[in-house]
Amino acid sequence: MSATPPRAGCLDRVLRLVKTTSSLVVLGVAVAGALVAAWLLRPAATRSPGLSIAEEVRARAWLAALEPRTACSDEAVLSRTSDCVRDGHADIDSDGSADCWRELRGNAPMGVWPKLVVWRGCRGEPVTFELAASGMALLMVPHELASPLWLRWIADRTVGHDRVSCVGIVDCPAPGPEWQWVLDAAARGEAEPGHHGTVAPRWSTGDRKTGGALVLPKVPDGWMQRRRGSEEPIPAESRAGARLVVEDPSGYRLGAIRCGGLDVHAEPGGIVATARGRWTWLFRGLADHGGFAASKLLCLEGLVIATTGGNFADVVAIDPATGGWLYDPGNDCCAGATVKRSLAGEYLWQRDFGVIVTVRRLRGWLALPAARRGPLRALANRPELAHGATSTASMIARTYDRKGDELWGETFEPSSVTAAMRANLGSSLRCGGEQISWGTTAMLGERGKLARWILVEGDSSTRRIASVQCIARKLRVTRVDSKDLLETADETLVEDKVEIDLARNRWRFERR
Repeated sequence: MSATPPRAGCLDRVLRLVKTTSSLVVLGVAVAGALVAAWLLRPAATRSPGLSIAEEVRARAWLAALEPRTACSDEAVLSRTSDCVRDGHADIDSDGSADCWRELRGNAPMGVWPKLVVWRGCRGEPVTFELAASGMALLMVPHELASPLWLRWIADRTVGHDRVSCVGIVDCPAPGPEWQWVLDAAARGEAEPGHHGTVAPRWSTGDRKTGGALVLPKVPDGWMQRRRGSEEPIPAESRAGARLVVEDPSGYRLGAIRCGGLDVHAEPGGIVATARGRWTWLFRGLADHGGFAASKLLCLEGLVIATTGGNFADVVAIDPATGGWLYDPGNDCCAGATVKRSLAGEYLWQRDFGVIVTVRRLRGWLALPAARRGPLRALANRPELAHGATSTASMIARTYDRKGDELWGETFEPSSVTAAMRANLGSSLRCGGEQISWGTTAMLGERGKLARWILVEGDSSTRRIASVQCIARKLRVTRVDSKDLLETADETLVEDKVEIDLARNRWRFERR
């Protein structure tokens, strides 16, 4: 028997290896084909209708390439107790291309969750919609997502199909009373700061709806534009276009108060008045300011006054008879407005920028049609502040850490004091050779052809002059102030005393 040549044996081993490798390749192709077939034959409920296989693969690859995050369970979505995401894709606008989205849920310190991030066509830069943890959110929708199909889908995805109302979209419910209040509140005036307007009561029966989303396919420039003042630039999101107003009502119910013959209470979603089995919204918040969750209600001089509470509270005053309202938002310093008891037993509304009016005058202002309301500053009845020499006199006893100082009031001709200014100085006495005229907010001294303001309360001060006495050529001035009734129920007036030595031209402050 002859031996196999070495070269032939080597070739035979190579051929056997090739056959084995080919078999593995064939097996791999078969397995891959089986997997593709299984994917193609998967239940219809797990497939995205209307998408080609290539679009399905592309969309899944796009989402898989995003930053990995923990997937949301159904419990996490409902409770929002953990940071998680839920990804999805479908042909939202029926153009044959997959659209991708990611929902982010969880607790955030500033309450900006959940978020909805959308990639139209599963490509390009995303559009992110941030929702408030409670209250209202006003969402600007860019042009590429402003079609009825996209608007309805975003609203459905955000709040659920059955909680969406629309303006001018077929097969979408029209807005009810809860959204009608918000729409009417967009017709308003600047209150510097804040806004004022009138939403006439709409009396209804049955259940009240809150929460959900309102779809607005087109709003004009500046619709519900949020600006602090005329010095700020117009925000980019104020331009004309589509909007979604989304409400997640939260908060708690406040017991009813009686005001203007109505029972008024606060509940998640707004302030409600009821009478004889019917109800109407009195205030629902302003979408550009995140809604309004009242923590305290007062009825003063026939006005409903409510606050969100805290150091940076938003405050609203409402005339329940006409629906006239004034909204003063808080800022990074203070609450929007305070309410204090005055000397005569009336109440003073002190606004953020120093305008102080009586609540009684404010009620008359709110009862007017919004177009006929003048500036609130005109109601303050402080004509003496228009006199150029009052600024130095208002420095007296402004701060409690000073024991005394000289009188800074400059002299001027008595004729420069107008009749309106003198009308506010209804009391008078002689002291130290001067004729002293005074009212609750100012004191004027006159000697011959010279006059001076001795004491003037600043335009942002709620202190009021209660009495003036002359003792040994010195003026003994008693002033009173009170606490903010939106912070406390205590209406006690707090006194302080200022002694003014006319001969030495000095003042000394005392506080009990």
